[in-house]
Amino acid sequence: MKTCSRCKSSKPLSEFTKRCASKDGYAAACTSCLKKQKRIDYICEPEKTMIRVKKNHKARRALDPIYRQAWNQWHYAKALKRVPKWVSFTKDILPVCRKLLLGKEGWTIDHIVPLQGKEVSGLHTPKNLQALPLGDNASKGRSFNSDIIALYDI
Repeated sequence: MKTCSRCKSSKPLSEFTKRCASKDGYAAACTSCLKKQKRIDYICEPEKTMIRVKKNHKARRALDPIYRQAWNQWHYAKALKRVPKWVSFTKDILPVCRKLLLGKEGWTIDHIVPLQGKEVSGLHTPKNLQALPLGDNASKGRSFNSDIIALYDI
């Protein structure tokens, strides 16, 4: 249990974001208070807030290769209108990409059912993602090949 510095209520640690600069490893304010403050900041100064958000997003893409790859896939699928409304990048896609690519150098995210296949077209959902070596992904192209899927035990 920890007391929020803003709302002064005692909450479990799961209600606080992690912050390595703090002594206990968690932020002083709870996530709901931080979310309210960010909303107020955006309403008061939307241009300044969006500049900050874009700068942080650009820095994260530059520093985190898994995030960059997941974001590029997300952006591509959004342009093709192959992302359902119920799918969220940060809650659904990014954790799956991290799990699939962690510790695999030279691997990439691939869609099991291609987004623009000749035989069948899939959606950009967590269940439709797999990790493949770069060469196999390039040779697969936009085809739906059950042999490659069976090879990697998907």
